[in-house]
Amino acid sequence: MATIRQEPNGRKAILVICGDRKRRTIRIGKASMKAAGSVKTHIERLNVAIITNTSLDNEQSLWLAKLGDVIHERIANTGLCSPRKKKDATTLEQWITRYLESHQIKESTREQLERARDNLVAYFKADRLISTVTTQDAKEWIMWLSKNGNERTKGADKSLAHNTVRRRTGRAKQFFGAALDSKLITQNPFDAKEIVCATGDNRDRMAFIEASKIEKCIAAASGDWKTIIALARFGGLRIPSELVSLRWEDVSWSESRITIHAPKTEHHAGGGVRQMPILPDLLPHLQEAWERAPEGSVYVLQDASKRTMRANLATEFRRIIKRAGLVPWEKLWQNLRASRETELMAEFPMKDVTSWIGNSPAVAQKHYAMVMDESFKRAISQGIAKKGDSKSGTESGTVSSCNGSQATTEK
Repeated sequence: MATIRQEPNGRKAILVICGDRKRRTIRIGKASMKAAGSVKTHIERLNVAIITNTSLDNEQSLWLAKLGDVIHERIANTGLCSPRKKKDATTLEQWITRYLESHQIKESTREQLERARDNLVAYFKADRLISTVTTQDAKEWIMWLSKNGNERTKGADKSLAHNTVRRRTGRAKQFFGAALDSKLITQNPFDAKEIVCATGDNRDRMAFIEASKIEKCIAAASGDWKTIIALARFGGLRIPSELVSLRWEDVSWSESRITIHAPKTEHHAGGGVRQMPILPDLLPHLQEAWERAPEGSVYVLQDASKRTMRANLATEFRRIIKRAGLVPWEKLWQNLRASRETELMAEFPMKDVTSWIGNSPAVAQKHYAMVMDESFKRAISQGIAKKGDSKSGTESGTVSSCNGSQATTEK
């Protein structure tokens, strides 16, 4: 059913008469007669399977699977086997660029996606085929990211915070998930149980920033910076997203309230619009900003360069903190917002506070609420005042009195 034909320069070809009684030629290149005979035998078995409409045995299937793409394609062209699905030649950078261009994404989200893209390309290189990235590659990228992912810093330490690594890993998973949906890859290398994308509650980086410190920072600042710092700490605004579009028409002096437009929650019920009271510690700073603004001003911030999502506000804020004689804290803006919400939750119902700040009670408890030293001191003070003449304290084994004497009991 098949024969070997010798061609010039030691090349061989297999001639086979297929089920349609037509003879076809499969060139296998340079090969010994023994090797050509083995190929001939496999091709004859393929031909029999096609003619008799039977399945291939394991040996035949394995032989086909191990064949190089060139010979496999020549055999497939004769109809003796199914053609292989051609590997997609889309590179990692090409796919992510296509993804970003084809999706309507908020500016802040796009910036985060672009950072994840830059990290992926920096590690895998721009010409890496997306179909060749494995789960092991993904794990190694995460390890590299934690040590080298901070492209903004100019120092030797380019490490990223734990939660930042997880967020960028989630972005990478998003890119590859879309590639899977588009059938460019057969599995998402970031979709593995041991790869964690969910952020945790990193209490080590949280810090309650007292109002007195912020007043020092405001005193050390000038112009719009006074307003930015006051709105961040005493208004609890998200910086920069809720700040850049804030207009004077959003401030109602008669009702003592500000209308906040939150891009982060605009897809939620209410379109991301909320009302917050002009609290007493914010009022003088907001009034000062109003008096400082030129006639006919539209925006609360006068400097247009600060009214953009890409404005690097953190660098200048650190300088201001140092000028105020303080040490910059971690999570510069987040901790100001969390400090405001923590204070408010100590004084007002949580459902009201979260509606002013623009988050949920669950989020507030997990990511914002902090322990305040002032509350601790007040609890001690009130506890002493309540005991008064009662002897229950000494009877239960507690220690202390207002004049500093001690009482001890044995149980």
